[in-house]
Amino acid sequence: MFKHFLSNNRFKLCLAVQKQLQSNPHSVKLYSKTASQRKQLGGFEYKEDTSGFKNSVAVTNTHLEVKETTHEKLEFGFEWLRENCRCTSCYNGITNQRNVQIFDIRTDIQPTNFSLSHNNLKIVWNDGHHSEYALDWLRVQSRDEASPTEVLWSGDMSAHVEYVTASEIKTRNGITRLIKSLLEYGVGFVTNVKPDIQTTKEVIRHIGPPQQTLFGSMWEFSDTMDHLDTAYSNVALDAHTDTSYFIQPAGYMK
Repeated sequence: MFKHFLSNNRFKLCLAVQKQLQSNPHSVKLYSKTASQRKQLGGFEYKEDTSGFKNSVAVTNTHLEVKETTHEKLEFGFEWLRENCRCTSCYNGITNQRNVQIFDIRTDIQPTNFSLSHNNLKIVWNDGHHSEYALDWLRVQSRDEASPTEVLWSGDMSAHVEYVTASEIKTRNGITRLIKSLLEYGVGFVTNVKPDIQTTKEVIRHIGPPQQTLFGSMWEFSDTMDHLDTAYSNVALDAHTDTSYFIQPAGYMK
């Protein structure tokens, strides 16, 4: 039966589930699917039959899906999950650095067994490694979260872009509104900023680190001609690019 609805690369996974069924027949439910559904989901779905806990996990040919009671679906590629294993041998929790190089991960990495218990997903990989992930952490990392859509300017956009005060920029709500405005409309405004270097620097640091230039990270100038450059005058500057010869020019964000 198992060979008929699972591809060969899922056979080991099925044997593990079969063993689980023999030891505890009420802990796992298998679902018969149509041919198209079996192809889409790898023919296999696992649910832990625990009272009050209805999340489920399904395996496809390329990724793992966590289906939640809220009808949300979290999808994670096998390579990403293996690279982001949070066990002590793969991840340094003190420095928040990975100990695993992605080039060391098998190109055919995939689960051979997995289990879902309350708030934890446990996976055994075909390289023999055991991983465990908290569902709360996976929700934060989920690639299902939609990114803001870029909006082309048309007419008066003042009602759409965000204006955030210098005090609001220090709050999660304020910085979220500003970043969302930047991502959607390419512009956002911070108001009530004292016109001095230190205050401006404090505001900028809530958004991101000031970048280094040949002038330093922060500087000020006035409308004098000490540098024989119209940039230091009161003549309006058209759109232009500064420090484009730098590896990371000012204004460039990775």
